[in-house]
Amino acid sequence: MAAGRGTSLADALADLIDRGDSQRASGAAAELTDAAIREALKKAVGPVFAQDLSDRIEHGNLIEPADLALPGCLTVNMTGEGPARLALAEGAAPAACRAALVSSLHRGG
Repeated sequence: MAAGRGTSLADALADLIDRGDSQRASGAAAELTDAAIREALKKAVGPVFAQDLSDRIEHGNLIEPADLALPGCLTVNMTGEGPARLALAEGAAPAACRAALVSSLHRGG
């Protein structure tokens, strides 16, 4: 949705786990609220989270392939009304593309 505009999703999940651990350490029951999840995702996605949530989740709008942050080794193939498919860009090396994707996941987008 908005890759690279905030922190990594892994960091957001770690913050939620730390929050629960802190609650348990203080003697309170660990509670994962909708507000806490929204705040963690807002931090991970960045300032456009509220709009993305409204557009994609609440209103069911599709994610446009052009909105995806893809490495240069991938292209999006559209087939009319059918689904979009990711493909290797012409001349891209599969192993290098795989490495770029894995690296982007470790960086959080």
